Amino acid sequence: MINFNKNNLDNATSPYLQQHKDNPKHRLMISLLYAAGLRVSELLHLRLKDISFENNYDFVRQGKGARDRLFILSQKIREPLMTLIADE
Repeated sequence: MINFNKNNLDNATSPYLQQHKDNPKHRLMISLLYAAGLRVSELLHLRLKDISFENNYDFVRQGKGARDRLFILSQKIREPLMTLIADE
């Protein structure tokens, strides 16, 4: 996941990031936005059935321009995401 150090937070323009950086679920969401290049609307429409942990990719449905696309699921995101899903 993203390393939220003082320099990252000083340069961040989002008050949301600064306010919720310690919440694990929010931190994972912010990391997904950053690492996978997702838009907020794409993040909100992710479905568990579209994630391929074996192949390290996920599928976004109805992204920008109502288009579907794949994105790479990085190793740094994969483990925390699997843990979150297992805990839910």
